[in-house]
Amino acid sequence: MVVATINNTFGSSLIGCTFAGIFYGLGCAQMYHYFKYGQLDDSKWLKIVIAVLWVLDTLQMILVTWNVYYYTISHAVSPEFSVIPHWVSGAIVFVSNFNNCVIRAVFVYRVWTLSSRNRALITPLSLVCITAAGFGLAYGVEMFSATFSRSLTFSWLLYTTLSTDTASDLFISFALFVLFRRMYNQAKRYRPLFHLPSNQVVSWFFYLRPSAHTLMYTLMLYSINTGILQSSIALAVLITYATMPNASVYMSIFLVYPKAAFNALLAILNVRTRLREMIPSPGLLAMLAENPNMDIVNPPSKPETKMAFRYQSVGGAATLELA
Repeated sequence: MVVATINNTFGSSLIGCTFAGIFYGLGCAQMYHYFKYGQLDDSKWLKIVIAVLWVLDTLQMILVTWNVYYYTISHAVSPEFSVIPHWVSGAIVFVSNFNNCVIRAVFVYRVWTLSSRNRALITPLSLVCITAAGFGLAYGVEMFSATFSRSLTFSWLLYTTLSTDTASDLFISFALFVLFRRMYNQAKRYRPLFHLPSNQVVSWFFYLRPSAHTLMYTLMLYSINTGILQSSIALAVLITYATMPNASVYMSIFLVYPKAAFNALLAILNVRTRLREMIPSPGLLAMLAENPNMDIVNPPSKPETKMAFRYQSVGGAATLELA
């Protein structure tokens, strides 16, 4: 059993606050980019949700700074970290879990739309996310009036919260991966729709453009990386708490958890501006999701990227040559 010291209590809390501040700065930069460039086609409700998430992220940063100041400055002369009560610790846990709950709701809604409202997929996914939110908020409420040492008496609540957090993040990531994989397989059939006659000379242009399956492959990577990042942080909190329950190392990692999730969500929203350039036609994602058996047609692109080919049939022999 690891013994609580100044280094693994006050020191780890200070390090966690520092990294939380770094992630908060990244989130503010991404918020600026989102509202200036990335939200053009988003609904009013999504913009409101993103704004609320930023307010919650700011509130969590204020509480984290206040909490670290309370323990490292106001009570710097007292090494008895475990017996000092402070309601801000519970507020941090509650706000962080509520923030994660809203972020997961946004991802679940994305799965809902991309899966054409598949209830068989959404129902278990929603149940896992609601369970994680319920245990997390309950743990936050308990921490409002608990000291650090007393929190060990309901450690099962933290174990359950972190386990369901990890499961829900992996579930969301896997669901998005499967949906994008389905669209990726359909986009691989992206081809020019031309029929070559056998008795006359025909000229046409093939317009070169990044294929649709490249876009789907990129989206698959984003969905996997997002789920791995969030679940890895939750798993790290779980492991450090199980091995060092008397220290606050797990709390220093937990301070970064909601901010990493918020940054991951903003990164996915902001990257759409660049990914739109890879879409061969507007609304391709929606068409692929709603019509899995459709044929993808290669549309014209920029004139400077065109190549001309000539097909001709002479004496029954067909040739294809660069014009």
